[in-house]
Amino acid sequence: MKTIKRFIVWVNYGLEGWSIFGSSDDWDEAVSIRSEAIDECNIDEEDIILAENKNELVVKPAAKQMTEWHRELEAVLMTLDDCQMECDGMTWAVSHLLNEAGVPHDCMYGFVRNEQTKDIVTPHFWVVLDDGWLVDLRLRMWLGDHDNIPHGVFHPDNEPGLFSTRETRFKTIKG
Repeated sequence: MKTIKRFIVWVNYGLEGWSIFGSSDDWDEAVSIRSEAIDECNIDEEDIILAENKNELVVKPAAKQMTEWHRELEAVLMTLDDCQMECDGMTWAVSHLLNEAGVPHDCMYGFVRNEQTKDIVTPHFWVVLDDGWLVDLRLRMWLGDHDNIPHGVFHPDNEPGLFSTRETRFKTIKG
């Protein structure tokens, strides 16, 4: 007995969720249907999936990529890394440099929890740039100097399930 596979083209309509655009038991035809969906739906290609079942629609979000500006900022700020300061002093030092450069940001305090080890750092201080990227040069001081602990300039979306934070803005700086 021959098993017939069914290839389904799913389209993510945002708040409306995933819907079937079309399907076929022929791979080439299914690829053609996906191309048609891309042309007709006016939706990003990554929201149009060709799969055998709905379970395959669980797609990891794309990692936020550092821009050249973020890399340069991190290189400048890493010169502070050897300073003998804890997270509060480091946050103020980073904030001062960002103010001098006219970079809009918020200083934050709250707690950070490592979801894997359940370790909690409280209180903790860090900087959030207006584009959502974080500057934290002291998280490893408290959670360990490990590669899986973010350090420097990073985006919280790139650390899914690893950290949960409760935060309060205590100083807003606009460049």
